[in-house]
Amino acid sequence: MTRQLKSQTRESAKKAYRTEILLENSRKLRRCKSKEEVWKQVATQVVKLLNLSVIIYPVDEKGNLEEPLLFPKKNMEFSNLKKIINVKEKAVAQWTVSNRHRAGTCTHTLPDADAMYLPIQSTEEVKGVMGIILEERRPVKDFEYGLLIAMLNETGVKLQDAFCK
Repeated sequence: MTRQLKSQTRESAKKAYRTEILLENSRKLRRCKSKEEVWKQVATQVVKLLNLSVIIYPVDEKGNLEEPLLFPKKNMEFSNLKKIINVKEKAVAQWTVSNRHRAGTCTHTLPDADAMYLPIQSTEEVKGVMGIILEERRPVKDFEYGLLIAMLNETGVKLQDAFCK
């Protein structure tokens, strides 16, 4: 019984933490006045959550990748993150846009990439792609992955509702 109670307590704490992070992200996204602020906000939250560097490729209305935005984790040089941007990585990011599905490191699609790429999408279209640099090529834990997807989905909706009417 004690083991079960401890397990329930741990799960309750996780749910409270998840709710707190998503609520904070939602509040901060509401205050964003431009797409650039939205990109910076979601990247900052993801870097904080995962302690991993992030690359965001905004997507134009034709579905093409725009210039990447770089968000290195603490103690990582900006120049080291820039080295990851190359033709191969951009191709994986573009595949993510075209297929509206994750690809890259720790996935079954194009696993030789240096990052895991996730679409940031509204209900209608992909607004951007987030590349997460998984330095040790270990997948993101399920709990953190669930938070990440919720944050990216909310970001896609914010971009659709606020800036694309």
